[in-house]
Amino acid sequence: MLIGVGIISFSSLGLVVASVTNTMQETQVLNQLLWLPLIFSLAPRSPWAFCRAQYKRIGLFLPATYLVNGLQQTIVNSATPGARYAEILSLAVWACLTFFLSAPTLSVGAGSQDSSAGKNCWSQPQRSPFVLLGVVENRTDRILLEAKSAFLL
Repeated sequence: MLIGVGIISFSSLGLVVASVTNTMQETQVLNQLLWLPLIFSLAPRSPWAFCRAQYKRIGLFLPATYLVNGLQQTIVNSATPGARYAEILSLAVWACLTFFLSAPTLSVGAGSQDSSAGKNCWSQPQRSPFVLLGVVENRTDRILLEAKSAFLL
């Protein structure tokens, strides 16, 4: 279930990119700016138990953190989907926001190129689940404690 929600939520990010850009060159640049930090972000790259504290705090605002933590807890601690409700819910909300906010601005076909200035306002609210979760997780340290216990067995 977590893998399916993760696939859908990260795939819907492609819709945001397509709805904000007008040309293929803009799309390639924006994809590089979005995907490289997500791929090389803190969570998938190295165990959290061995990272600096400031990197851990910044990583709590990234969507990859919640997918990776949910998968690690499922594999290491045999966590059920009910126990991973925060990760599943955050990725599902992000998928819904990115899909429904990018759909009105998605222009398909030749001659339907609008200016990006009006389109960018539609892509702003899709960040809200991870801004809220980052603030909550920085106060509670739930994910950081789970990650530390998973690697220090």
